[in-house]
Amino acid sequence: MQFEEDWLMRQINSMAQAIAKAIFGRDEPEYIPDGEFPEADPLHERLLDLLDERRINEAENLLFEESSGDDLAYLLVAADFYNRLGNMDAQTLEESGFSHKEAAEGLQDFAEQYGINFLQTE
Repeated sequence: MQFEEDWLMRQINSMAQAIAKAIFGRDEPEYIPDGEFPEADPLHERLLDLLDERRINEAENLLFEESSGDDLAYLLVAADFYNRLGNMDAQTLEESGFSHKEAAEGLQDFAEQYGINFLQTE
């Protein structure tokens, strides 16, 4: 079980980093509200608040509901969000009603809205 969790964590982080590098030319998928993408700043802030409160399912739903599939800023927000989930330990995610598998699938689903298709995470 631990091996699978470690593998999923690495997959999530690798996918998020690939998005950051290929689309944004960044080494890390960190979204920084510095004025580059002001339209996505409020969503990013709300996602961080929900993550702090461990309301992960609600945060993921908000991400999909509030994102515009034609604005790349939201892709970076998603990469940041899922990278953060990938860095959380399995117990924290489980206590929040979430898992690394769900995070990997969510990132895959979100990326597909932008025409990005990673290998299956199962």
